[in-house]
Amino acid sequence: MVKKHNLKCFGGLSWLTVTEVPFTKTKFGKGVSAEVLKKIEEMVSIYIVAKRVPICGAEVEFLRKSFGYSLGRMGAEIGFSSTSILKWERAKKKET
Repeated sequence: MVKKHNLKCFGGLSWLTVTEVPFTKTKFGKGVSAEVLKKIEEMVSIYIVAKRVPICGAEVEFLRKSFGYSLGRMGAEIGFSSTSILKWERAKKKET
């Protein structure tokens, strides 16, 4: 299963490298299972939150869905209203 990850930065950009990802053969070529993909999303989400990476609305939505939160629950977890969360998600290109 997915075990290692490493954050790299260069020129103001950051990316997360994930290794030891088990690929499976499909009729379309190589792929990963939904379980593995969910684990990768979880790793990325935890890393974003732990490192306090500045995010925009698209990432707010990604984090909320990755954690399985409703708009209300996400707002409650971080101290904002569900309306605020929805506004951030709709403003996809602005940093929050």
